[in-house]
Formats: sequence, structure tokens, C-alpha cells
Amino acid sequence: MATDHVTADDVVATRDLVLGFLRPLRGRDWRAPVPDLEWNCGETLRHMINAQLWYAAHLASRATRRLALSRDVDPGLDVDGLLDNVEANASILAAVLRDAPPEARAWHNSGMTDRSGFSAMSCDELLIHTWDIGRGLDVAFAMPGELCGRVVARLFPMWLPVDAAPEDALLWCNGRIALPGRPRLDPDWGWWSRPLEEWDGTDPDG
Repeated sequence: MATDHVTADDVVATRDLVLGFLRPLRGRDWRAPVPDLEWNCGETLRHMINAQLWYAAHLASRATRRLALSRDVDPGLDVDGLLDNVEANASILAAVLRDAPPEARAWHNSGMTDRSGFSAMSCDELLIHTWDIGRGLDVAFAMPGELCGRVVARLFPMWLPVDAAPEDALLWCNGRIALPGRPRLDPDWGWWSRPLEEWDGTDPDG
């Protein structure tokens, strides 16, 4: 039986963490651009929402190909409505993850992914894009080091070990920052979403 390095409980905890950070910022200008992204803060939030539902739909249906899903959140929603969607879609994903057996696999463009991979990708999306939004709104988001370390270990085994604090390692693996002796990754960085036992020790993008 596969070991789940990141789980549905982590998705729920991350959901609550990011909402606790973002909800007090509702009155800010969410049209503010996010540094280094093509999106503003509101568009980044919509991407977070879409990712959670996209993962849930593929895993729930055990999809073996990319599904033609509608991923557009109602354009008329205000920030309160968007944050409600973050809560709802992350909760749906967590329920799907809990229902999925260890052997369940579903399509992702980086490979047929197990529940630990979807859990880790969910946490990565929520944490990194909340950090992005914090930069856009000029408010620092403190990421949880222990969880960041497990997400790095699950999605980025090709880069281990990274000699940095886990939260900085996660930011580096996502192409957000440079580290001493490690230049910032280009936008084509990728992750390992397939089960870790299938990794052969090489860089899948190398």
C-alpha cells in the first residue's frame, strides 16, 4: 500500500490557513497585479479555485484523459464570493481524496496521479498562489514549514535535498525565488505527480 505523504487533512488545513489570511484582505484592491505573473490578485484567486475543482473532477471520475471541463468561475462574483468558492472547491477535493482508495489514479498532464499527488498539488496551488496574492497586496504570507517540506518531498524529489528552509525550498521549486547557489528556475519548472515509487531517480524534465 502506498504511503500518502500529503493527505486530504492537509488540504483542509491549508484551505483554512489561506482563508484565514485572505479574508481579512477583502477590502483591498484585488485588481492589483501580482509581481512576476500575468494575472492580478483576483485572477490568481480564480486560478486557485479552478485548480481545486479540476483535480477533484479528474480523481472522482478516475479520468484517463484530460476532461473538457468548464473551469470559469462566475465573472460577477465579488471577492467574498470567490473566497467562498475556495472553501467549497477545496472541501469537495478533500471529500474526493478521502473517498479514493490508495490504488486510485487519474489523469494529470504530468502523469497518472494518485491521491497523495493530488493532495500535494492542491496544497502547492493554495500556498504558492496565496503567497503570490500577498505580494500583490503587499502583505506577507507565512507558509507552514513542516507541510512545505512534505510537499517538496512529494512533488519535487528531483531537487532533494534543497539546503534551505522548507518554505523557501517550496518557493524555489515553484520558480518564485532564487537560493544561494541555486538560480531561480525558469517558468518551465515541473513536478512529479505520479506515485513516488514510480520515480526512477532522474529529472523528468531533464
